Amino acid sequence: MTLKTRPYDAAEFLDSPELIAEYIKESLATGDADIIRWCISDVIRAKENKPTLEELGLTEEDFIVTPWDIAEFLDSPEMITAYLKESLATGNKDIIRQCISDIIRAKGMIHKHKQRGS
Repeated sequence: MTLKTRPYDAAEFLDSPELIAEYIKESLATGDADIIRWCISDVIRAKENKPTLEELGLTEEDFIVTPWDIAEFLDSPEMITAYLKESLATGNKDIIRQCISDIIRAKGMIHKHKQRGS
């Protein structure tokens, strides 16, 4: 007797907003662009008629993640304060350290920008 199997499809099991949120959270935590792309594809198929990327007319290149620097968005005292407050609230030393580094970079960007404008 031959055992018949079929490919595993995570979309079949994403049947509640809580499961979908946890799946997205875990994929983002990896920081791996390939895993994030597969997660997005799985969630789309779970929420809709379960089309594949090809059926949607998309390719993996459509999901290339472009790196960005949060320091570019810390352009006001209010933004810097809010970012620092949220980072401190985590109590995580690594997050706080990264936040301070981001703020230092942002202050350098603001200072350079003001010098150019003068």
